[in-house]
Amino acid sequence: MRASSLARLGDNALTSFDGTRHGYVIGPEDQRLRMLERTVDLGEDGRFLVVTAGDAQEIDDELRSFDRALLFTFAMLAMVLLFTTMFQVRFGLAPL
Repeated sequence: MRASSLARLGDNALTSFDGTRHGYVIGPEDQRLRMLERTVDLGEDGRFLVVTAGDAQEIDDELRSFDRALLFTFAMLAMVLLFTTMFQVRFGLAPL
């Protein structure tokens, strides 16, 4: 097994208000990784770059799962709203 190092974020990485940079890189096994990096200043002990990365496919799977749950929820809410509107028109406006 050969040793490899994790890629660094390029200049096009997004920077948060707290100085954390995040973006996507290609990992050592040619997989797409979501990466976050932040410089930590420990005073006299020096400055360190802390990097964490995870498989972007897992994030994409979770987003798709959330999107499906959200779509289902909104569809159910739309059906309930339609039913209650029909009920209100049918029985609420009957005396008129």
